[in-house]
Order: sequence, then structure tokens, then C-alpha cells
Amino acid sequence: MSRSVYIPHAKPRSSILHLSALLLTLATMAWLSTSTLIVAFAWMAGATPGPSPGMQNLDVTLGRGITYGLGNITYFANTRYPRSTVELEPANNISVDFTGFTQITVIMVNESSVTGKLLESTISSYLAEDDVFSESFLSHLYISSPLAHVTLDKTSLHYLNNISVAHLYLESTAFSQITNRALPVHSNGQHLPSGPYTALISDKTINFFDTYRLYEDTYRTFITGAYSSNDGTDSFNPLPSMRSQVWAPLIPVPTPAIQRLIDLGAVLVGKYKLAQFASRANPWDWTDEQYPFNPRGDGYLTCAGSSSGGGCSVAAYDWLDNAIGTDTGSSMRRPAAVPGTYGNRPSQGMMTLDGVLPVSWAQDTIGLFGRNPTSWSQFAKAWYTPSLHQNTSITGLSPLSIPNSTAFPSRILYPDEYFPMRNPAAQAILNSTLTRISTLFNMTIHHFNLTATITSASIFPDTNLN
Repeated sequence: MSRSVYIPHAKPRSSILHLSALLLTLATMAWLSTSTLIVAFAWMAGATPGPSPGMQNLDVTLGRGITYGLGNITYFANTRYPRSTVELEPANNISVDFTGFTQITVIMVNESSVTGKLLESTISSYLAEDDVFSESFLSHLYISSPLAHVTLDKTSLHYLNNISVAHLYLESTAFSQITNRALPVHSNGQHLPSGPYTALISDKTINFFDTYRLYEDTYRTFITGAYSSNDGTDSFNPLPSMRSQVWAPLIPVPTPAIQRLIDLGAVLVGKYKLAQFASRANPWDWTDEQYPFNPRGDGYLTCAGSSSGGGCSVAAYDWLDNAIGTDTGSSMRRPAAVPGTYGNRPSQGMMTLDGVLPVSWAQDTIGLFGRNPTSWSQFAKAWYTPSLHQNTSITGLSPLSIPNSTAFPSRILYPDEYFPMRNPAAQAILNSTLTRISTLFNMTIHHFNLTATITSASIFPDTNLN
């Protein structure tokens, strides 16, 4: 019987790269070991709060979070560690008429006057850009602001009534007046990022939990889905459906390369499958786990290796923007080629390998998968920052000099000893492609012998070691 793997996905709430998701694997990374987690929900023993009417199939037995459905979409919320807790303040004209779990939307405004047009524009952008958010999250709405003396005008109240907001909460330190249809709350200066959340509402507090949309891994490209533990340690947990004893050691500790992505706003969603021992194993050679499926062709093509799941997952899932992995021999380039995605082996030393168990210090690199060449380029420019270049004492090479240019390369390097191909038809396709590319981008094709170039290179001060 096959085992379904579900992948959590949350939109970044503050992003430079605007990545909706980042699937990661460093083939030989240092891993985090976590102990079994216990139930730590904010209610008395024996009392389980009920869900809002829109929630379906609420499951609170997972230990580290809850799952529930909204329509045909399933969500997971990390209820062990709330993102924030706000206090409900007394109100003379309105009282809390709902307690329990519910979906909620947070809007952080930077305008002194909140209009219907502003709210409509904000919510429309959520619906267009955020695949976690849906109109079902609008039954409860919390509006806050870093400003003081913010007001709601009549058009905003009219708009909220039209979209059927049943429960409205306003930050008391931001709004000078609280409308009689809203409950005042106090956040103690904690400003929540905008977006959809799951909330646990009592008569005194509201707990906000990070919320993820779950996707089924139909092509079996992942080992497990993962989410931020939010416990202050910068660690990640496997989804509660996975046994923590088995899967937690496979969830990565943020190394400098990964922390850079987190700092840029990337959302890490899981650990994908790779060939055992970072080898170039084909499907029939895999023994540790089920080989991932390639979405191209008849669905039974190879994903190559060793970063097998990365290329195939980016090709398979439109909700996944990018994946990263290591390349020593061809572990990024081959898995990028076979499902028709973009992948690279960067210049040696482009990214620090701190926290990565080396296969070959003279050949290991970290690369990037993507479907779109423009966004791939933007990702690479933001990620491969000079401050994270590998120390030249490790590579034995001169310092990298990477110009900040949008110009295309001027040459195509053609290693003569690898061509022509054995298949004349394939060689004809390559020749045609090279001719079109060189003509389109005004590039020259430079023929050289790669083996001779490497053999004669002065990599070490003592040339006898070359």
C-alpha cells in the first residue's frame, strides 16, 4: 500500500525574492535531531474547543498541530508555538460570541484612514498571489497598524459587511475609536505579518498560529514535508503525520546557505529524495526508498541523480518555485535536464559549504533548480552573495570576481573531446541549437580541449601535484 506524503506550503509574509516555496536538499547536510513532541495546546485538560462552522474534519490529535479542511483544501497549523497572542479587551456593547479554533485574516495597514478601497485592494492581492489564502479566511478579520490614531471610514464598514466578515477585531493602540461592531484587542506591541492564520479564541485571548496549505506529493519526490518549529531555535519539524523518530533527523539545520534564503523571505517546505550516498543511481538501483517519478513523457522517465527529487518536483508542481541541491559531478545538471527545468553548477567557491559534509572539496558546489529562467536568474543573483563565497584557502583558487551585469555571455565553450555525439540525429539538433543561440545573442563558439586545460592548470603552487 502506497504512503501519501503531504507538503506544507505557506506564502512568505515579507519577501525580497517573493518565493512561494523552496524545496531544499543539500545532499550531505548536517541534520537536526529532535525529540518527540507533546501536546501543548492552550486549553484545560479534557476540554477540546470546537471549530468554526466552516472548518471540516478538524483533527487535534497530532501532538504538534492541527489539520482541517476548508472546501476541498486541507490545512495544517503549528499550534504548539503560537506566532503571537493578543488580549481581548472589555467592550460595553459587544462580547465574544465564539470560542474555539477558526481561520482568520490579519491585515497590517500603514494608512491613517482605512477605506473600503484599501481593504478591497489588499484582499484582492491576497486572492491573486497567495495560494494559502481563500475567502474562507475572512469570517474573522484582525486589523492592526504600527501607526496611532487610525480610523475606519464608512466605506470600510460597508465593504466588510458585503464580504460577510462575521467577527472584526481592531488593535486598540492603533485605532482611536473602536466601532460598535468590533472587539478591541491589545497586542503588547507585537505586530503580526499580514496574511491568513489559524486562531484559537477564548473569552480573553486570541492565539495566532502559522498555517500551511497541504499538497499531496503525487509524484513521490519528497522524503517528507517540513515546517518551521517557531520555537526560537530556527529549527524545522517534519509534518506530524510522519514519525518524528524516523523523519526528524532528515530535516536540515539552517546552514549559512539556507539561512540566506530564509533571510530573503523563502519558505522551506520539505526535504526531497536524493540518490543514496549522493550517487548517480538510476531508478533500478535505488534501495533506500521509492524512486521519484518524472512528470514528463509517460511518467516513467528517470529523474537522474543525485539531486533527483529537486528537478522532478520543480517540473511537477506549479506551487513550488525553486529547489536547491549539491553538484559534485553532475548532480544538479542531469536532474535539471531530464524533466526540462533549469539547473546549474556554479563557479567553484560561489557558495560556502559550511554545514555540508563534503564529497570532494575540489568539486562540491551548491546549485539551484527553477522553471522560469528570469526568476531563476533573480534568485541566483540574490542568493550568491559575495559575503558567502567560499574561502580561497579551501578551494585553492583565486578570489571570485562576479560583475553585476545583465549582459549575456559572449562565448559558448565547446569541449571537442566530448563531441560529436554517437547519435547523428542528436548531434544535428545540438548544432542547430548552437547556431541559433550564437546568432540570437551575438555569441562566438570557442572550441577547446577541456581535459588538456585542466591537466595544464596550475592549481597548486607545486605544479608536480597537478
